[in-house]
Amino acid sequence: MSKRQIHSLISIILVFVIWEIIALFVANRAVFPHISDIFVSTMSLLKDPYFYRSFFITSLTGLSAFLLSFLEVAHGE
Repeated sequence: MSKRQIHSLISIILVFVIWEIIALFVANRAVFPHISDIFVSTMSLLKDPYFYRSFFITSLTGLSAFLLSFLEVAHGE
C-alpha cells in the first residue's frame, strides 16, 4: 500500500469516527443518523426494485431539465 493510499484510508476512517462521535452527541437519529443506520437503509434501498425505477426516472427528469435549460441559453444568445 502506498503512502497516499494509507493517508486516504486514515482520512476515511477519521471521517467515520468523527461522524459517529457527532451522532452520539446529537442523540437524534432523524437529525444525525449513525453510519450503521445509513448502511442498513442503503442496503434496503438497493434491494428494492422500485428504487431503480425511481432513480432512473428522477435522473432522466434532471437530465431533461438540464438539456432544456442549455438549449434555451444556446437559443437565446
